[in-house]
Amino acid sequence: MPSPLVRHRRLATELRAERARAHVTAAQLAKKIHQSVPTVTRLERATTRPDMAMVMDYLAALNITGDRWEELVEMATQARERGWWDDYLPEIGTRQAMYANLEWGAKTITEYQIHVIPGLLQLREYITFRWSWDELTVADADGVRSLPPKMIDARLVRQRMLARQNGPRYTALIEEGAIRRLSAPPAVMARQLRHLIQYVDGDRITVRILPLEADLRDYWLPRSPAVIYTYDSGDPDTLAIDTEMIDHVTTEAEAVRPYAELFRRLESACLDPVKAATLLATMADDLATRSGSGD
Repeated sequence: MPSPLVRHRRLATELRAERARAHVTAAQLAKKIHQSVPTVTRLERATTRPDMAMVMDYLAALNITGDRWEELVEMATQARERGWWDDYLPEIGTRQAMYANLEWGAKTITEYQIHVIPGLLQLREYITFRWSWDELTVADADGVRSLPPKMIDARLVRQRMLARQNGPRYTALIEEGAIRRLSAPPAVMARQLRHLIQYVDGDRITVRILPLEADLRDYWLPRSPAVIYTYDSGDPDTLAIDTEMIDHVTTEAEAVRPYAELFRRLESACLDPVKAATLLATMADDLATRSGSGD
């Protein structure tokens, strides 16, 4: 099953392209299918779940038939699919559901993190602390609150989906500052860093550490955490930019391409696996000593 969210974005792009090829305005098409212009715009911008009857009316108005009709109808059907994350809504919040949706069906996932350990690599105790430290972190931008237990369960399901057979290739580019700065109590942080060591030379799941002294060409750095997803079956590469309360998702090639190039540059400046493992182990030992846990 492809990502319904990405398939929905692709459907919207394809519909706009078909209307442009037919030299039909949104107003003209709206009149043909007895809908308002805002309703057509919502369909073409993927802001609401596609209505199958309206999609078929849209295609009929543009005289789309044959294989192309079947392709677009199948795309609309897939855009309406429900994923496992829907069973966790509304408790897990729309943001985590969105990331689970993007991850589903992905071929590769490349994530850049500045301040914290990536969610797909977090231990339960680290997740628990991150979700419990501040009420603000479990609220969506619209004020809808998420229940931490469900949040934790959903994140662990996302990790199992990543680790499943034939799961996506995942690369985490983690700033050295994220492993040096405490984002959880020292004992928890120590165990979390040790957990990462197994992935520094991973095959399908890989952790790369970007050192503070890295010599970056043009001194170009992302301003916030971000993730790039690639897919098979013609679905567009997708960029998700993570902010404190709202995430920006785009499939526009002009927006995704610079981030893909930036990620390539960052990865080339990361520590080799041996140095990364040594740094993580040293940091974990120091934190364990500081906490008195000795773990």
